[in-house]
Amino acid sequence: MQDVRLCAGITSRHNLLVIAWVRSVNEIQRLETLVSEQAPGIVIADRSIALWTAKLSGHLLNEHGYRRETIPIDAWGPLPVEVARRR
Repeated sequence: MQDVRLCAGITSRHNLLVIAWVRSVNEIQRLETLVSEQAPGIVIADRSIALWTAKLSGHLLNEHGYRRETIPIDAWGPLPVEVARRR
């Protein structure tokens, strides 16, 4: 499953966390179907989605999701001015 970026066991009622990057909302159902086929007993209890990510792994993206430029990742620093204006 090339879309999966993180799969971790956690201590909780629901004990598996999966983070995946998909290019459209329609791909979420495809991914959930694939997971259900690979692990027939799995229960998908919840999901969250981010519809737009302006910055991904240090890359500033355009409206089509293509890289425009690279911005160093500083988790505690301020947002770049261009990204902050979009919020």
